[in-house]
Amino acid sequence: MNIIICDDRIDDRKNVSDLLSDYGEKKNYEFTITEYDSGEQLCEEQSALEACQLLFLDINMQGMDGLKTAMRIKEKYPKLPVVLVTAYMNYARVIDIAYLYQHSFRNILSVPLHLEHILMEYHINRIGHWSNQYSGH
Repeated sequence: MNIIICDDRIDDRKNVSDLLSDYGEKKNYEFTITEYDSGEQLCEEQSALEACQLLFLDINMQGMDGLKTAMRIKEKYPKLPVVLVTAYMNYARVIDIAYLYQHSFRNILSVPLHLEHILMEYHINRIGHWSNQYSGH
């Protein structure tokens, strides 16, 4: 599975990457993890986004924040699962997140992450998509 982590804080990227790597080892999943430190940088990487199967995106980044980055990416890649992650939530962010939730963003998580839930939901959604695609629905 190709996973992208986008966060402006190297320690936070490493934490998510380490969690994914440890989880992959325990469950015998193979993850290819690519890291980016800004929304601007990520949005320029079209080939990486096309290959991406799951995106972890920090909400509170400098420059283009995670919410703007998510909206821009979803315009081009509407089926890409995006997990918005934050260690800090304030009232303005809650309003922005409510808007995103109305626009099909269902995975908005605070730290600590619960990878089992995220990956199970990803697989259920993929199976449902595959099932609908081949059953004529």
